[in-house]
Amino acid sequence: NRTFTTKVTRKGKSKDVTLVGGGDMLLTNSKLRSLATRTAAALRAKAPARTKGKRVVRVRLDDTRYQGAATKLKTWREGGYRLSVIQPVRSVMRASGRHQDAAASAAKYLAKQLDKKLPKAWVVKYSGRKASPRKARTVAKVRSAKVSSLVKRMLLRSDNQVAEGLHREVARARGYRPTFAAGARVATQVAKSYGVDLRKARLADGSGLSVRNTLSPRALTGVLRVIADEDNTALRPILYGSGALPVAGETGTLAKEGYYRFQQDEAHCAVGEVVAKTGSLDWERALSGLTVGEDGRLKAFSVVATKLSDYADRLAAVTTLDHVAAVVHGCADA
Repeated sequence: NRTFTTKVTRKGKSKDVTLVGGGDMLLTNSKLRSLATRTAAALRAKAPARTKGKRVVRVRLDDTRYQGAATKLKTWREGGYRLSVIQPVRSVMRASGRHQDAAASAAKYLAKQLDKKLPKAWVVKYSGRKASPRKARTVAKVRSAKVSSLVKRMLLRSDNQVAEGLHREVARARGYRPTFAAGARVATQVAKSYGVDLRKARLADGSGLSVRNTLSPRALTGVLRVIADEDNTALRPILYGSGALPVAGETGTLAKEGYYRFQQDEAHCAVGEVVAKTGSLDWERALSGLTVGEDGRLKAFSVVATKLSDYADRLAAVTTLDHVAAVVHGCADA
């Protein structure tokens, strides 16, 4: 039930109001308008002093929650990937559009909406980054979706932004700085605590975009076995009842629409019978999942294809991955 809170703070009758990031990777325009409405009410109730006949309001941004942490990795390809793949990671991210600085975009949008909600004699402007004053009080706040819902979105849509946000918050929850390296350290610790064999495995980030990530099919099937174990109650929602993992030919990144997965003759028999997480980088494709075979046994599988130099290779690899899943299920010949 954990959520992440984004708030606006103000000290006394100061003309400064501060948007404080709390880890929400999906701060919508609707939530920013809600913050603006409540902040406007607080400003009216305790109006700042006039400056040359006008009341000036400065919107500041405090995203120090991840202070000192790199916003992207040098080991991400293309010098950091296109913004459509992932944006630089900050402690508050405007969900609308794609931005080099989604935190500043959120603060600027808040300023614009706040300007609309205050009298015309007021002047509202974005004034850059500055930490919220120590004695400032919260005048407005909104909460993110629950962590369980964020995990579902991450797995179902392969949402890189949410993955990196949760990666940092996991590090913070364990008392580490919210860095890529700390998140990887904690993820490794947790996996090992469940008995997952991580020999020769290495994690570098939460999204899997770094070329320094090395996870073997053995490690991935180990994770899947842990998820499938009904005694691991904290992990049960991933598999049982939540629909977090894509279903072959039906949902998420394994859907027919948009992805055309499990539609070939050699794999179509497994539609609706396999749940799995996809992995797609420039020259790699992977599929790791679970299926109750036609023999009644619950089976885990993981297949990774690398060095796919052109589109034809990548298309053939995806077809093969789907076929392997159908073979594991037991409805197709090897």
